[in-house]
Amino acid sequence: MAGLGLNGPALIVGGRSPIRLLAETWKRTFADAGIAYAVHEFGGECSLAEIERIKQVARQNKSQVVVGAGGGKVLDAARAAAADLTCRS
Repeated sequence: MAGLGLNGPALIVGGRSPIRLLAETWKRTFADAGIAYAVHEFGGECSLAEIERIKQVARQNKSQVVVGAGGGKVLDAARAAAADLTCRS
């Protein structure tokens, strides 16, 4: 992100497994980059309701970047939320 000029804060949208497996990596790497972030657990389906939930969390955290971590549904929902918010994904 830093290499692309994206300073955050970032919202990471992920399924249970990516959150469990990557939480420590995110903690370390985002701290090293000096980028604030929050994590939102994906609801399981790329639906309008889930996209709205992601957008609400992004607004609460003043996120400028939305990062999807997981499979296609997560990535689609993260991308849709970012597009609606005019964030980077």
